[in-house]
Amino acid sequence: MEPAATPHRSSQVSLRLVTEETVRDICKLSVSEEQQQFVAPNATSIAQAHFSDYAWFRGVYADDIAVGFVMLDDRPQEPLCFLWRFMIDTRYQGLGFGRRAMQQVMQHIRGRANTTSFLTSVVQAAGGPQPFYEGLGFVATGEFVDGEAILRLALGDADNEQFTEPVFLPTELYPRLVPSLWTNDMPGTLSFYKQLGFEVRDCHPDRANANRAEVKRDSVRLEFHTQPPDSALVSPQCCGTFYFYPTNLADLIKEFENKVAFAWGPKVMEQGQREFGVCDPNGYRLAFRELA
Repeated sequence: MEPAATPHRSSQVSLRLVTEETVRDICKLSVSEEQQQFVAPNATSIAQAHFSDYAWFRGVYADDIAVGFVMLDDRPQEPLCFLWRFMIDTRYQGLGFGRRAMQQVMQHIRGRANTTSFLTSVVQAAGGPQPFYEGLGFVATGEFVDGEAILRLALGDADNEQFTEPVFLPTELYPRLVPSLWTNDMPGTLSFYKQLGFEVRDCHPDRANANRAEVKRDSVRLEFHTQPPDSALVSPQCCGTFYFYPTNLADLIKEFENKVAFAWGPKVMEQGQREFGVCDPNGYRLAFRELA
């Protein structure tokens, strides 16, 4: 295998899911010894994320090299979002990766209609990150929590136009509704979607005996239940197709190709967009199409 190329200033920056295969690379990243007072190790952050209902975290990549980590306390029902952790490895600082990663984080937050403020906290000391955040438009509020100064970015401010460029998160899925679907094979259904990177959650009464459950990946949610909507039906039926629009179709193809059989594609369809499709255990058709 050829060694990966060293990231450079013109490398493509992206945010990616932290997976079983990549978590070690993310945990190996570190800031300089002088900066360690400003941010916790990534292993600590990921451990905390798994005990939080609201943690949203991603690895920061330059081309295909892990260079950083970001984590939000993300509560979509509230008008603010908090930047919990953010770091770029000491080897890759000064190349613009931090600012470009934050632009993508901002695009994620701006996709929530009710969010008005983006907050973070910093240790105010020489060599700290406050100047970096102020360069992005954050302003100190004068408040302190656990000895750290609170900074706020008011979303929609005219002087924050640097965040309005259309930057998309790779393989992030954007929903418009939450389908509630019937299944007569709940274990097989949950196993299938877990293979596709979905989180299984809200199982009722419990995972082993679930008659209702939800699967979630990024902002996309699908609900499944075992109660037929019509007593005359004997199996799940749907005459339509559920379309998902990942922001990086090529990456999603690579992620799925060894996990599930494609029902069609990848190919360019009549409308000129590339897509591929899969069928879940219930026969529901899922299509993944590139953004126009």
